[in-house]
Amino acid sequence: MLKSGKQFLFISLILCVPVVVSLVWLYGQHNFTGPLAIHSFVLCEELDENSLPIKITERFDWGTRQVCVRFVYSAPRTGSQVRIKWFYEDRVIFQEEMTISDKKGVKAFYLLREDGAPLPMGNYCVVVESDGRESARRCFTITR
Repeated sequence: MLKSGKQFLFISLILCVPVVVSLVWLYGQHNFTGPLAIHSFVLCEELDENSLPIKITERFDWGTRQVCVRFVYSAPRTGSQVRIKWFYEDRVIFQEEMTISDKKGVKAFYLLREDGAPLPMGNYCVVVESDGRESARRCFTITR
C-alpha cells in the first residue's frame, strides 16, 4: 500500500507540472506580476516646458484644437503593452499602442485633428489599457 501511495504522488506531481506551465502560458505573465498602475491621470490643454499640465480640466471650450492626457505610471516589468483609446460620442476615433520600456515614468498623449481645425463639440473619453485590461479612464466635454 505504501508503494502504491508513492506512485500516485509521483504521477500526480508529473501531471501537475504541465498544467501549471500551461496556465502560466495561457494567462500570461502579467496576471502573476500585476497590472500597470496609473497615477496622476489628468486632462489638460497643454504641457509646460517641464512636461507639467497647464489648465487641468474636464470641460473644454469650443474652439479647442487639442486635448492632452498625462499620467504617471509604474509597471511591474518592462515590456508592458499600453494602448490609448480616444472616444467621441462612444465611438473610437483614434488609438495608439506602445511598449513601456521603463518600470516608472510619465507619458503624455494628445488628441488633435490633422488639419488643425477645432475638435467637434460633444462628449469624449480617453482610456488607457495595459496588456488588454483597462487601467484608467477619464471623460471630458467640449462645449460652447
